[in-house]
Formats: sequence, structure tokens, C-alpha cells
Amino acid sequence: MNYSNKLKKIGFSEAEAAVYLACLELGGAKASEIAKKTNLLRTSIYTVSKALLEKSYLQKSKHGKIDKFIARDPKIILEETRENLDSFAAIVPNLGNLMNLAAKCPKVEFSETKEGILNIYKQIIKADRKYPICLIESGKAVEKIYEISGWDFVYEWQKKFSEKDIAVKGIITDDLLPVFEKIPEKIKNLLSRRTQIARVIKKEEFPFSINLYLMYPNLVYFIVPDSLFVLSIENKDIYISLKSMFEGLYEKTKSVDAKEIFG
Repeated sequence: MNYSNKLKKIGFSEAEAAVYLACLELGGAKASEIAKKTNLLRTSIYTVSKALLEKSYLQKSKHGKIDKFIARDPKIILEETRENLDSFAAIVPNLGNLMNLAAKCPKVEFSETKEGILNIYKQIIKADRKYPICLIESGKAVEKIYEISGWDFVYEWQKKFSEKDIAVKGIITDDLLPVFEKIPEKIKNLLSRRTQIARVIKKEEFPFSINLYLMYPNLVYFIVPDSLFVLSIENKDIYISLKSMFEGLYEKTKSVDAKEIFG
């Protein structure tokens, strides 16, 4: 029987298995004897033996100035392992509750870099086209994003967005309309192909100055371009709550056709 492979299956490294088996066969053995038996370097024997001592697979005895390593009885190790497994089994239900609690907690990430902002837009482009992206954009935020990203990035992004035919359900503050006038013609042409760009709300009625994106089924992105700040939250409850607030606001806004803005 290949005992080494059996030991490796329960967590021993190849060197640990070799040293443990050598100690079983030799009884109490010096590092030099174990090295000869295993064909491992003597320096390696000390490193491996230390690991096995920490795991309670070996014991060490001193004979004068010489250290000898002794393999612990496998039956005793098995009994201790069973006791440890019983102890672990007793707390599994509580550990499961901790895992469930962690699963319910929001996964939050943030960034304070230009790359962080651009990465969010790269993620948005991967959206499932079956579900509309719900968004709120402001003139102040979008203008800053154009400045940060540059027109080449904006054009390529809008092109991919159009090609994927991603559905959008959007609200924009009216200070974004003058920003659209500064867009290069080739980008306006892409935007004009949309059947509906968004619904518009007056800035004084809704003083929003960041961008918000709600991605089905549980992703929320906040972008504050002036600070290069991005907050990503992955949590279904937060998504649903913000989505319901969005829908309430959406019903109070005015619908605008893309052709009215971009010609």
C-alpha cells in the first residue's frame, strides 16, 4: 500500500509524509538518519519536522545535545482527530448561522481613482440586456466624467452600449441638457438612435449631483466624479429599496425623446 499517498489525501505534504513514515520505521531518529532514509536535505528535515511537531504528529526528545524525532502513535492521533471532529460537529449549526449572516451583509467596495470610475462603466456594459439599467444622472457628474474619460472612451462605450441594445430606464436632471450640446457629433449620432433617452427632472426640485446606477438583481453603483469616488454595493435588499424609490420618482418626471435632444 502507498502510505504516502494516503497521508497526502488527509493534508500531509509529500515531505511531511516521508518524514512521518521514516520516523515510524526508525523509532526515535536523528535528523541525519531521517535525511538518509528519505533522501531529503538535512536542513529540510528540521523545517518539515517543525511543521509536524506543531501539528502533533511528531514528538521530540533530547539525548544530550542531540535531538531525536519520534512519530506519535497513529491510533492516538486518530482518536484525537475523532474528538476534534466531534467538537467541530457540535458547533456546525452555529457556524452555519454565521455564514448565513455574512451572506446577508452587503458586499461593499469603493475606489478613489479615475480607473475606478472607468471600471464601473466597463461593468455596466456587461449588463444583462433582459433587464433595464435604472439610472439617475446629473449634469455636474456627467460633465466631469466626460472630462475624466475623454471623448474616445465615451464614443467606444456608447458604441458598445448601442450594439448590445442595453435597455435603460433613466432620470436626468435638467442641467444635463446643456452638457449634451457639447458632445461631438459622432456621439450624438449614437445617442439619437435610442427610442428614449431618459426622463427629465428640474435640478431645483431634485438637487442631485452624482450618478446612480441600479443593476438587476442586486448591484448599486454610486459615482461622485468630482472626488473620483466610486461606491459599489452588492445587496438585494438595498437594491430593491432604492429601486422602489427610483420608480416613485420616475413616475413624477417628464419623458423626453432622444431626437428632441440630439436631433
